Formats: sequence, C-alpha cells, structure tokens
Amino acid sequence: MTTHQLPSGYRVIRMQDEPDQQRRVQLMAQVRALLVKNYGSYAENEHPAQWLKNLEKSGEDEAQGMKMMVSVVLNADDKAVGFSSVEVLPNGQHRYALNGYTAGEVTKSADPSAKKLMPDDPENYPRILYAAKKDAAHSVNELTAKLKKSGVFLQGNFQEHKTDSADHRPKILVGFALGQAPLGAIGFDTYQIPVYGADVKGANGEIDAALFEETKKEGTKAELFFANFMPGDPTMPMAQILTEFAQTYVTEHSAYASHNDDPGYRAMINFAKTLAPDLTYRKAYEQATLGAATYLNISPASV
Repeated sequence: MTTHQLPSGYRVIRMQDEPDQQRRVQLMAQVRALLVKNYGSYAENEHPAQWLKNLEKSGEDEAQGMKMMVSVVLNADDKAVGFSSVEVLPNGQHRYALNGYTAGEVTKSADPSAKKLMPDDPENYPRILYAAKKDAAHSVNELTAKLKKSGVFLQGNFQEHKTDSADHRPKILVGFALGQAPLGAIGFDTYQIPVYGADVKGANGEIDAALFEETKKEGTKAELFFANFMPGDPTMPMAQILTEFAQTYVTEHSAYASHNDDPGYRAMINFAKTLAPDLTYRKAYEQATLGAATYLNISPASV
C-alpha cells in the first residue's frame, strides 16, 4: 500500500450513528451481503435484526449484553463496499472490544482448488479495509472515554486472524499498518478461536454430536492481535485482562455451555497464567510491537 487514501467520492460512516432507522436497515442488508461473501457459513451465526438491536445499546449497562459498532465504507454511489465491525463485550464494570469482521467486495476464485477470495477492486481493496478498520479503532477509543465517565472501563481491543489464510493476509497487513500487534510475538503462539456453532454443524445444518465432542480437544488455530489502545484503567494487569476477555468471549459466542470445554478459552487462560503480575496491556503491546514484523514476516516498508 503506497497510500491509504480512499478514492474520490468514497466516505466512511458509522451505522450506530445513523439516525434514520430505514437507512440503517438498508445499510445492514448491504453489510450482510458482504459478510456472506467473505465469511460463508460463519455468517449464519450473525442475524441482522440482532445487529441492529446491538447498535442501539450504550455499552454502559452490563444487563444489556453485547454492544456493536460498525464502520462502513460507501462508494461514490452510496453503496457499502466495505465494513469493520466491533463487538463490545461486558464483564462486570469492564468492557472488551473484539474487532470481529472486516470485509470488502470479493468474489470466489474461479479456480476451486485455490479456495481464495479475489477482491473486486484490487487497487482500492486495502484502502477500503484500512479506512473501515481505522474508523472502527477510533470508535473504540471514543467509547472508552465516554464509558469511563460512567465508571465503566473498556480494557482491551482485540482481533483474531488466521495467519496461514491468503484471505486474511490483506487484513493482517492493514491491521499492522494501523498498529495491531500479535500476542504471538510475546509468546502466545497457541491461540485458538473459540468454537462457534457453525464449527460443529454437520452437512444437514444440525449439531454433529461427534464433531461437537471432538472439537473440545482442539479448535481452529489462529493469532490473537491487540490494538494500539489505552485501557480505561491502564494499571490493570494483562493477565486479568486476557482472563476476563476469555470469559466474556466464550460466554457470548461459544457452542459449549462449560467454558473449560472450549479450547479457545483454555488457551487464553493458560497463557494468562504465565504473565507477570506487573505486565499491563500497554507494556505487553509495546513488547509485541518490537517483534511483530519478524513474527508476521512483514516488511514494514510494504505497508
């Protein structure tokens, strides 16, 4: 990426700030279409009506559950061509941001063996992802400041990627350009994505009992990234942050009723136990940035 500037006429909007409910529904339909193109079966877990409801939440009241924020890139024709979504997950008076999905216009490769998504606009695809993710990160920072006034502390900003996936590579590069760093660079190289319902469904769309049991042993290998972010309470130990994030993540999304059945939860908890008690989010992040480029095999000049 030689430039991160969007093409002329393109702009970024926030769905949570859109006052016109009908317009918000229209945008949701376009975001949903991008979600299906990019994430396939995982999109089955995401329900437009629930997203719209979650967009209206303030994030202050734990009883409300998860809040969402969605930054959308519109082209010159006012069509959604990219987005980045953030889930704000509650744990007592603490909140954790998960940059769940980032997507642009793509088409499946004509070569079925490639199993790759091809950007419809290769030149502007990384710019669109960058603009969406950058605005989503700003949304998290702004919400952190707002919640702090109410005694609620947003304590972490995370995202996960499959580093061996060609489809994730452009998103990793964009994240790196925005300051995201992998926890693998500080030793967390055993991360696994918590098990979603889509992971344990058979061909008939129902839960596969054997797969459900097998997936308890091992989930999907990935990398957990954290953003260049200042927690509402910067003194909180990273071990506590990762533990609480694990708890709230699997409570919201895991197919398993028991946290310990989820391999993603176990991986996060086990790593959290190895962290020094005085290691904060900022200290951990700064350490990770030192080795991030080498760990990810990225040339900083390329982004």
